[in-house]
Amino acid sequence: MKYFYLSGKFLPPGQAKISIMTHAFNYGTAVFEGIRAYWNPVQKQLYLFRLKDHYKRMQTSSKALNLARPFDLDKMCAMTLKLLRKNRVKQNVYIRPICFQARLGIAAKKTGESGFGMFLLALKSSSQSPRPLRVLLSSWRRIDSKMIPSYGKLSGTYVNSFLAGQEASHSRFDEAIMLNLDGSVAEATGMNVFILKNKQVITPPLSANILPGITRDSIMKIAKPELGLKVLERSISKNELMSAEEVFLTGTGSEIVPVGSVNGKKIFDGKIGPVTKSLGSLYLGIVRGELARYANWLTPVY
Repeated sequence: MKYFYLSGKFLPPGQAKISIMTHAFNYGTAVFEGIRAYWNPVQKQLYLFRLKDHYKRMQTSSKALNLARPFDLDKMCAMTLKLLRKNRVKQNVYIRPICFQARLGIAAKKTGESGFGMFLLALKSSSQSPRPLRVLLSSWRRIDSKMIPSYGKLSGTYVNSFLAGQEASHSRFDEAIMLNLDGSVAEATGMNVFILKNKQVITPPLSANILPGITRDSIMKIAKPELGLKVLERSISKNELMSAEEVFLTGTGSEIVPVGSVNGKKIFDGKIGPVTKSLGSLYLGIVRGELARYANWLTPVY
C-alpha cells in the first residue's frame, strides 16, 4: 500500500509514526476496529462489509475509555473510502482504524487529545485455507467485564488474547478458546465461538464477557432464513463444547473457521461439518456482493 492515514494526513507507511512517549503505546489506551473489503473481479467492484456497524462499535469502545473521537460516524466512513480509493485497491484487504490517547507522558490517569490513524493490509479469504483448526482450551480465563469492559475492542485488553494464543502456539495448537471465571465458554483469541447441536446454532451471550462480533451477528441473522437453523444465545459448558456436532469460529479477519478438534478430541471426525461449510459459502457470497438480498450490508468503493 502506498498510503496510510494518520493525524489528518495521507502518508507513506514509513512516515505514519507516533512518539514512543504516546500514552496509548505505554498503557494500551486505544480502541480499534477490523474491517474488510472484498474485491469482486466480475463486477469490478470493491465492497466494504458492514462499514457503519464497525464504526458504531468503535464509538462504543471509545466511550469506554472516554476517548474523544476526531470524526463523526459519516466522516470516518468517508475517510475509509478515500484511503481505499487513494491506494487504488483492487484486492481483498483488511482495514485497521485506530483511535488512541495521543497525550505524551507517563501519567497513567491523565487524558488528553485523541489521535486517529488507519492502515491497510492485503488479506486473502480464509476459504483458501480450509483445514479445520486444532483448538486448545486455554488455562488463561477471559477477562471479566467487572475488570475491563469486555464489549469493546480496547487495545490493552488483547494482552489476554495474546497470552492464550501464545499458550496454544507453544503447545502446538492452532488456536485457543478461553473460558470465563465460572468455567463457561467465552471466546477464542480474536473470534467468537459457535456450536451446532440438534439443528440449533448456539453461541455464548454478550453477558459471557464476549466481544459483540459483527461476523457473529451476521451469522445469527442468516442461519435461520438461509438454512432453517434455530439460533440460540446461551451459556455453553466445556463438556457441551467438546461434544458438539460441529464447532466453528467467526471474526472479520478469519471469516468462518471450522474447528476439527478441541484438546485433541475430534469434532465431526476432524473434518469440516456441512453446516459450517454452508455458512462459510453463504458468507463469502454475501461479502463479495453475489447475493443481492444482502446488498444493504455492503458499501461499494468505486
